[in-house]
Amino acid sequence: MQNSITKSVTLSSPSDNDENSLCFIYHGQSMLPSFSPGQHLYVKQGAKDLSIGDVIVFTLNKNKEYIVHRIISINGSKIFTRGDNNSSIDKTIIDSKNIIGRVEAIVKNGQKITFKTSKFRFLYIHIKWIFLYVKLFIKKPFSPVYIGFKRSFIKSRLSKKIYSTTCKKIKLQSSEGELVKFLFKGNTVAKWWPAQNLFFCKKPFDLIIPSPIITRPKN
Repeated sequence: MQNSITKSVTLSSPSDNDENSLCFIYHGQSMLPSFSPGQHLYVKQGAKDLSIGDVIVFTLNKNKEYIVHRIISINGSKIFTRGDNNSSIDKTIIDSKNIIGRVEAIVKNGQKITFKTSKFRFLYIHIKWIFLYVKLFIKKPFSPVYIGFKRSFIKSRLSKKIYSTTCKKIKLQSSEGELVKFLFKGNTVAKWWPAQNLFFCKKPFDLIIPSPIITRPKN
């Protein structure tokens, strides 16, 4: 997932079954900031009136790996999707028979609220997609240079001095678990979810905020 441009967000198995919906627990980064790791998503099963902009949960294999992404195009029974935080369209075309349902509610700050994408929000997501694509296009030729500079800068005394004087770290407790925020002049520039071992940082603050993610050895 980390090595691919299009990142499929895996959800937990459904729980809290009721007459109209299934509840999933979100994990990953490809739908940030629409969803946060650990957040509960309520999905209406068998939604027939799907349209562009809807966020759906679907499966890609018999192992029931649940994915949540946004619909960007519909062609008959074929559905094209993309993550809000992804730089490209999903490579796999989704068949309507593999769709579990549409996300219609989420839990935020301990409250279950209706989830609906407004026209303004969808426009913002489109602008973000353009920015991510341009960023990826520019980043490719300069990536080795940037990575080398980043590593040397992080190890330097200057980065530690800047970090200690400009950034503040606060810990918060939410319904999704512990969340650590890194602040610069009162603005959030990085987030860390310890329970999910996920870290998100805006550039160029990744030069002065070291990643707290624990790299686990592969079996």
